[in-house]
Amino acid sequence: MKAIAVAAILLLAHAVVAMDYHGHSWQQKSADEKYSTLNKGVAETPKTPGYPSQFEQAALFIEGMDLSFNTVGDDMPKEGPFGLITRRKLLHAVGLMASATWTVVPNSLGYTGIFNSGSTDLMVRFSSGNEPQTAGNSSGMIAAVAFKFLRNGVSSANIHTLGNVGPQDSFNFFAHDFSNHQPDFPFTAPPASLVIRSLFTTASSYPTYLGLSKVADADADGNKVAQPKYPWRLIFHPTTALHNAFPAGNPGQLWYKQLANSVKPGQAFGVFAIDQPMNDNVVSGAKMIAVVTLTSGLTESYFGDRTLFYQHTSMEDDFKYMSSWKAAADKVQFWQRNQTTQFTYSDLPWN
Repeated sequence: MKAIAVAAILLLAHAVVAMDYHGHSWQQKSADEKYSTLNKGVAETPKTPGYPSQFEQAALFIEGMDLSFNTVGDDMPKEGPFGLITRRKLLHAVGLMASATWTVVPNSLGYTGIFNSGSTDLMVRFSSGNEPQTAGNSSGMIAAVAFKFLRNGVSSANIHTLGNVGPQDSFNFFAHDFSNHQPDFPFTAPPASLVIRSLFTTASSYPTYLGLSKVADADADGNKVAQPKYPWRLIFHPTTALHNAFPAGNPGQLWYKQLANSVKPGQAFGVFAIDQPMNDNVVSGAKMIAVVTLTSGLTESYFGDRTLFYQHTSMEDDFKYMSSWKAAADKVQFWQRNQTTQFTYSDLPWN
């Protein structure tokens, strides 16, 4: 009996190790190998496990957000006894996966890492931060797009973005631009918004801003940069074709079914840089630095929803290289927090 128990433990340990996409041996692999391995996982079960129950969502109030920032790897952090329980995505729980490329548009801004090399090993995940409404005239959708750049011999670089208006009335996923920064909540924001904000303050004093330094610290070939250079904020501007492809009204089907059936390979976003904090909402001065092109359609994925992890980068990490930004960032945040209503970023114009 003892031998059987030992064998079972060893088998379990082997199963856990076999599913790991982090650690030294994983990171040492080439970008192509990591990209291929993760995409095999994405394709294994092309069906979402669905949204967490209200009971599961209650775990948000006892989870710290540090793991989202401090975990270096491409699979969800493990916690609990012996670290065998994979953390569940409670926000952005359901998404669609796509393969893509990041092509640099020539510019004089001098950004480093992926911003300079581009990437052909890019995994894009489209999600909503919440479960949108399926009836009525307002979706309440929190549209989001996350980007994972696989790199040779070093950890992946990740960018998280949200649509410009937070919960939106429109059922059109591409109704607005996406950005790695969202305006901070005013002190008068609804209690639910302030609760979510407070959860993220356990990891960063800038809970609605996500950094970009890790995208700039090494290029696609894994060449590390001593002094990374990166923008303050990025704007991901959907193509006019995508923006116009989906009406604002209720489509009568789940958002991810609509996108999976309709979005085809091709250019998806122009990427624009806001270079400095005090130009935070001067979108007219944003400079185009890249193009994101989908090389596959969008697919549901159990692996994408339950296993694949996109690490967050805090603004505190960005300030390590751009220390002069902190005082300006504090002013921007203070101004946003003291608005009487939620401030939103302007969209770039569509043709």
